[in-house]
Amino acid sequence: MFIYKSFNEFKKSTHPRTITIGMFDGVHLGHQAILTETVKFAEKTGSLPTAITFSNHPESFFAPDAPPELIYPTDYKIDLLEAYGIHQILLLDFNAEIAALRPEEFVAQITNPPTTTKAIFVGPDFKFGRNRTGDISTLRELGHKFGFMACTVTPATFQG
Repeated sequence: MFIYKSFNEFKKSTHPRTITIGMFDGVHLGHQAILTETVKFAEKTGSLPTAITFSNHPESFFAPDAPPELIYPTDYKIDLLEAYGIHQILLLDFNAEIAALRPEEFVAQITNPPTTTKAIFVGPDFKFGRNRTGDISTLRELGHKFGFMACTVTPATFQG
C-alpha cells in the first residue's frame, strides 16, 4: 500500500491507475460495490486500484462549527481500503485550495501525464469540484477529454 498526501506526490507515479473517489467513511454496501468494481477493472487492465479520499469530511471545511462525526479514524479507513484490494491512496486534507478547484481542474490534478488513468469509478450521486458543480455527466465529458472511462456503479441494496 502506498499513500500519497498531495497532488504533486500522486503525479510522480507513472503506473496506470484505475481510480475511485469518495469519502469512504463507513464502507457501506455501496462503497463495497464501488471498490469491488474498481479492483476488478484494475486487474483486467493491468492498472493499480487507487482510492482518492479525504482525511477530514468536506463538510467540516464548510461547517467548521458543526463538523460531521467520522465513523472511522483515518488509519482504520486505510486498512479497510487495503482489505478491499486498493493498492494506492491519495489522502487529501479537504481545504480551501481543494474546495476552489473547478471539476476540470480537479480531474487534471489526478489524471494529467505522466499518470495514465484507465477509469474512474464513482457512485450515481457523485458530486465534485467547486460548489459541487461536477457530476457523473461532467466526469464522462472530462473522461473523453483526458482519455479515461467514467463509470457509475449501481447502488447496492440489502434484501431488496
